[in-house]
Amino acid sequence: MPYLAFQDHAKSKKATVMNYNGTSWGTVVKSGFSASQADDVTLALDSSNKPYVAYKDYGNGNKATVMTTGAAPLHDIDVQGKDSSITNGSTTPGDINDTDFGPADVASGATVDHTFTIYNPGSEVLTLSDTPPVAISGPNAAEFSVTTQPTSPVASGGNTTFTVHFAPVTCGVRSATISITTNVPGKNPFTFAIQGKGTATGANYVDQNCPPPGNTHDGKSWATAWLDLAPVLEGATGTCTIYVAQGTYKPTTGTDRAQTFQLVNGVAVYGGYPTGGPNSARAPGKYTTTLSGEIGDEGNSDNTYYVVSANSIVNNTAILDGFTITGGNARWAPRSPTAGGFTMPKETPW
Repeated sequence: MPYLAFQDHAKSKKATVMNYNGTSWGTVVKSGFSASQADDVTLALDSSNKPYVAYKDYGNGNKATVMTTGAAPLHDIDVQGKDSSITNGSTTPGDINDTDFGPADVASGATVDHTFTIYNPGSEVLTLSDTPPVAISGPNAAEFSVTTQPTSPVASGGNTTFTVHFAPVTCGVRSATISITTNVPGKNPFTFAIQGKGTATGANYVDQNCPPPGNTHDGKSWATAWLDLAPVLEGATGTCTIYVAQGTYKPTTGTDRAQTFQLVNGVAVYGGYPTGGPNSARAPGKYTTTLSGEIGDEGNSDNTYYVVSANSIVNNTAILDGFTITGGNARWAPRSPTAGGFTMPKETPW
């Protein structure tokens, strides 16, 4: 029986194998079976006429990969986003398979919806057993929801879809984990990480001492100010102004010394406001607003390397004004001692 292996452009350039039964060509197992784009696809048959496919796996650093497309397993599941398979247990969301939802502006209430497809490449029925079959957990699970659940059971060769809705309420990277209950050995549950980014545009207010009624923090005014600067600056995009009230703000609540307040083009950050504002009362010398690298334990040995930083593309549209910077500790091997308060590369176009 003749076989044909090729890069299937209709399936995001994944590998597909077909055979000819004397009358027509048919797909072996399913089209686009490789995990990602397959380059330099070749085919070989063993002594029992079982086809093996070799290719360069674009999604895995172009490493050589060999797969057999023999008989399908009894029970199996293949979850895809953008026609790209998602690895069970994946902890690295990405655009290639739609597990990274990208940006959504918090202040305007912007949302993002992604639809995923569950395929059954097995020879037996795929059962999604729990009610509901798709659940969301993790640190920011409340900002994701399943608006359309998949149907079950899924016949051999069949598929079903589910849709996840991302509605951030806080700026910065928001992450969660999808869990799908199945009857597939070794893949129950089938899990993968998702993430999106809550972004900040326009005017945003930050006040760590803000006690708004109803515990609402949307950054739209001093009365409903964000409590922390780091996620707001991380999510800042476009033309954005951030007003920060007196207090001490740190680039992370954890212990990662590489965390920093990264300046962003088009984003102006002003300190020196009293708690609750108003803007007209700004007085940096009176209302001290501090950016501190003092994280982790007492003492400076585990402080952030650089409290504030600018990369090579930052220009003079990035503004930081009215702050005291303290607590950086740039003493770390193999680098020689240098200033830990602020750093930028020499090629920064200022």
